[in-house]
Amino acid sequence: MSDFYVSLPSHSNRSDFPDNTSNHFKIRLPNPLRLEGQGWRVGMSSISLPDARVTISSLSDEEGEDNIILAFTLWQRMDNSTSNIYTTGSASFDTNDLKEVFYNVDGVGFMKSMIAYFERQRVYVKRGPKLGAQYISNTGKRTYVKFKWEGEDLVTDNNDILRPYKDSPALYFNVALADKMGWVKKKDGGSYELGPNLQIEFFEDKIPDIGVVSDLFDDDVLPVFWIVSTNSKGQTYLKLSIYCNWRFLNLNKAFDVLVGSSSRSLFVYSDVGGSSVVGNQVTDLLREVNLIRRGAGVQYFEPYHIQYIPLRKDVVDIIEVQVDETTGELTKFGPGNTIVTLHFKKE
Repeated sequence: MSDFYVSLPSHSNRSDFPDNTSNHFKIRLPNPLRLEGQGWRVGMSSISLPDARVTISSLSDEEGEDNIILAFTLWQRMDNSTSNIYTTGSASFDTNDLKEVFYNVDGVGFMKSMIAYFERQRVYVKRGPKLGAQYISNTGKRTYVKFKWEGEDLVTDNNDILRPYKDSPALYFNVALADKMGWVKKKDGGSYELGPNLQIEFFEDKIPDIGVVSDLFDDDVLPVFWIVSTNSKGQTYLKLSIYCNWRFLNLNKAFDVLVGSSSRSLFVYSDVGGSSVVGNQVTDLLREVNLIRRGAGVQYFEPYHIQYIPLRKDVVDIIEVQVDETTGELTKFGPGNTIVTLHFKKE
């Protein structure tokens, strides 16, 4: 034969190579390839990749801290067992919850999943809905923070909320998350100001007087509609006032800043071909591919034109493949396997 194809699934050969992963694996061929004669070349004809895992890093100063609270909300619930006394409930959305929401491919999806999680926690108590529970006061005011969508803008709907009942309802965001999403901006000296992606909207053309609410302002004169504060555990959060509405802008672009662009280049390396020069290094680059995070589970790339490189050796027994970011780090994929198909041909 003057040409043939070889498919390399990352999940095969686990007995020989138990450490194989979707981003770095070795495959022992059933029979060694003995390529006689001159002019043999190899190129990648296709690659199937798991969708990129959505990860959020660098949100905590604590090294090794895996589970980071991204946001939490407080509400009041009245039920039959409390004799018409409201009790405080809460829900926190953390990075472990985000890992389970694999289809968060953009900022809008990220916020929708967070809100859906809050709603489930509010409505469901232990194993199911709390019969007789209500989230409206005797005066007809809602006792939790509600959201609404206006196009791709997320807006809090605080017009008819109970204000306040102790320290609830309330809405908090991890300040590092808020900073990366452009909701706040850190100034010289360590203080914060509102960022370009968070807009304050008052209910009317008159700024409300909230001077009687002690936890929402710095002194007895200037009302503050948001604060950044640190709790007893050393966790710092942005608290948003319920005396106005908040509009979250540019969610998709901001989310790309947070987790990395949804479209980027990856480098596929393999020791089957000869080395090439990439930048100032000599590497075993097989092909550059474009990754687009879709949330579809699998991504398939088939180049219009195969880029062929000379083979490294005449006998091929074990082939190693690695998928890296342009920074040199291994690409972090979600669940699934990588399948690389190589085309060998003699010219």
